[in-house]
Amino acid sequence: PPSRLRPLPRPQPLSFGDYVTATAYWPARRGGAGGGGALPAVVWLHPYSYASGFSPSYGMAHVPTDLAAEGYLVLAYDQVGFASRLRDGGTTFYARHGAKASLLGHMVRDVRSAVDLVHCLTAAGRTTAQCRTGEAALRAYPALADKLPLVDASRVILAGYSLGGNVALHAAALDPRVSAVAAFAAFTPMRTDLVGRPTGGLRRLFETHALLPRLGFFEREPHRVPYDFDELLRAIAPRPALLHTPTRDRDANASEVDALIDRARWARLVQHAPPTATRMGSAEVKVLVRWLEEEVAGVTPRVRDVRL
Repeated sequence: PPSRLRPLPRPQPLSFGDYVTATAYWPARRGGAGGGGALPAVVWLHPYSYASGFSPSYGMAHVPTDLAAEGYLVLAYDQVGFASRLRDGGTTFYARHGAKASLLGHMVRDVRSAVDLVHCLTAAGRTTAQCRTGEAALRAYPALADKLPLVDASRVILAGYSLGGNVALHAAALDPRVSAVAAFAAFTPMRTDLVGRPTGGLRRLFETHALLPRLGFFEREPHRVPYDFDELLRAIAPRPALLHTPTRDRDANASEVDALIDRARWARLVQHAPPTATRMGSAEVKVLVRWLEEEVAGVTPRVRDVRL
């Protein structure tokens, strides 16, 4: 809750990848690289919040500051096509990148660049020439690395809600540097997502949000989609994963989600399926924090104030 947070007057911006601006949050009692042991890091990925990006809206908790209050370094940024990057999405994106591009693919690339940045904050990363000169992740602001706490390379977590959870699952499947992933209300199986459903079917992905235009080829035959989320989950295994799948998710078929997860289940996959609608409030943050404490070894003690 905001009452237990003590933000500094100004946020700390960082630049990574193709000059994506992010904000770093960490416990206010922690100083720079020499200010204590290495922190676990979380890359937070926001939902379909076109106007606000990673800033909280629609009753959401401010997840980055809540996680920082629990002892994490958190990196948050607006995904392409949202908030400060709104005009980089839509038709502008496809005019710039061509018909073979996809917004989802670009979002996954940004996540991998964010993980590059996080690894530049580890003990090993801080000594590499690429990180020190800005040729890797930090780009225009490499000197700011010394102002940020040390990060533990073995505890790099992706977490996201709705669209952000979808992107997190794709990125974790493709990047072995990711230690664990948490996805809240992230998906419904694509191969059974028929157009006639109230969710809009695959049209929601290839037209409404224009994430994967080529999914339109499978609009009438979704069973022919080349991959589905069970393949992504198997690529993430055996790493820890949290899937929060509310049974009243308006964009998902709960029974089909459960069946898909059962096909891919492994020892460290945890599923929560509350009988609720989708949201990312304080209760969901508590679920995330509890899972991190239980499943991601060596989580640092809680700290109750936050540096922005």
